[in-house]
Amino acid sequence: MAPLTAPRDAGPQLDATGDAKATTATTFAYTVEPSDTISAIAYRFGLCNADIYGANDWLNGHDDQLLVGQTLTIQRVAAARHDAADCHTAVYD
Repeated sequence: MAPLTAPRDAGPQLDATGDAKATTATTFAYTVEPSDTISAIAYRFGLCNADIYGANDWLNGHDDQLLVGQTLTIQRVAAARHDAADCHTAVYD
């Protein structure tokens, strides 16, 4: 498995328009906006949905847990059956 790389913010995207601030060299704080989705947020940062869910376990793996104004932690995570190095190549639903 390749080493984990830091996410990069590609800027506002369709369904990922929230404000993102770097909190460390490898982590962002992202504020949820209306119509944001986990898939779009993950894509904006070159991540998989699994990265977003893994860094925010309170989401319980569901988009419907997102509320406008919530802050998400954006970072790559290492987990069983999840090759984070491959996540930048596709959007996962």
